[in-house]
Amino acid sequence: MVGRIGELNVIEAKPLSAWGTRTWLFVLLSVCVIAPLSLFVHDYMLEALKVPYPKTPGLPMAVKFLDELVRLFALALLCRLSRPQLQGLSRIAAAFLAGLLVIMLNETLRVFSIESVVIGNWLYAALDIAPRALSLLAGGIAVAWIGLGGQKRRNVAIAILLISALEVFVLHPALDAVATALKHSLSEPAPLYTGPYPFKINLIVYATFVEPTIAAFAMVAVAWPVLRHKTLRRILAFAALLLLVRGRFFALFVESFWVRQPLPTAFLAESQFFLETLVLGLLVALAWSCAVRIQGGERTR
Repeated sequence: MVGRIGELNVIEAKPLSAWGTRTWLFVLLSVCVIAPLSLFVHDYMLEALKVPYPKTPGLPMAVKFLDELVRLFALALLCRLSRPQLQGLSRIAAAFLAGLLVIMLNETLRVFSIESVVIGNWLYAALDIAPRALSLLAGGIAVAWIGLGGQKRRNVAIAILLISALEVFVLHPALDAVATALKHSLSEPAPLYTGPYPFKINLIVYATFVEPTIAAFAMVAVAWPVLRHKTLRRILAFAALLLLVRGRFFALFVESFWVRQPLPTAFLAESQFFLETLVLGLLVALAWSCAVRIQGGERTR
């Protein structure tokens, strides 16, 4: 799966630090445009089309385990693809960055920012998101460490199975118990805002979507050079990889059965996040393709 540097396009294989200011300004502008466009897909379905939010209380632990398993296998694939681009980093640094990538793709800082403003208590919001964020970080680092190595595929698969099980059945429940105990020492805050939210809350909702957008650009930066074939197929391949790492395929086609709605409505409810991520992946990959072309133009001037 992983191509050799010598087989890559010269511009694509060149370190990103060598890219020009004009190229990076285009990438920055792309982040600012793509973030609200992607989120608008979900927001429009929720607010204008009145598609219900997918709630899955009582989701079986086995389903949560399979969800995490799919995500971590996709992360391991991303790490294998990205090895040529990460040659300048130590393995431990690259693994830690992959863990940060995972929590950014899961909108951790975004959720914290929104919840802190809505309930008016940042500490309570931090305790709410900490168990999931820390377990994602630990699982992401562990899988990335393995994925960036040279182990046999069978050993990698066994390790990911074990890491997924430990994360879902041991680490997250333990962290959740600690966070719950700490929250009991605080008075539960009454929400300062309820939907429909005022403009300033919606502004935060849209502005903070730059977090997963930046993470998606980080993904495409390391994966793009080794995604082969024509540009369209590379864009589609990246969008599929992003959907897998964010768990959107699994949520749509499996977790929909546990949404407390009639099945067609349940699929529609889950589809808003699937389509949001699909648009994000397609636009990020398209923008990166254009950035590579811009950089190529700068080199030939």
